[in-house]
Amino acid sequence: MPDWSALVRERLRPLDLPSIETQEVVAELAAHLEEFYDEQIGKGLSESEAQQRALNEIVQWQILARNIQRAKCKEEVMNTRTKHLWLPGLVSLTTAIFFPMLMAFRATR
Repeated sequence: MPDWSALVRERLRPLDLPSIETQEVVAELAAHLEEFYDEQIGKGLSESEAQQRALNEIVQWQILARNIQRAKCKEEVMNTRTKHLWLPGLVSLTTAIFFPMLMAFRATR
């Protein structure tokens, strides 16, 4: 039986995550491939054929690694500078613009 964790780790080499998260991703994907491999063996395929079909389940490993990276790293959506500088600044500016308008509207009622 192939070492699925080693095969997955080798193919997801561009994955740049903390060690614990990388281990989780590798373990989950290796478990999926092992299940698929066992299914193929159950259908009567040889071990090498079943291994090849399991590895062919994932066609583009680099794209998968990039998608996993994006999903795990929420920094790409909103980085630290955005959260601590731009977002509070935008909220303050919006408040500074609309608060006087609201007060003037209430005063006229």
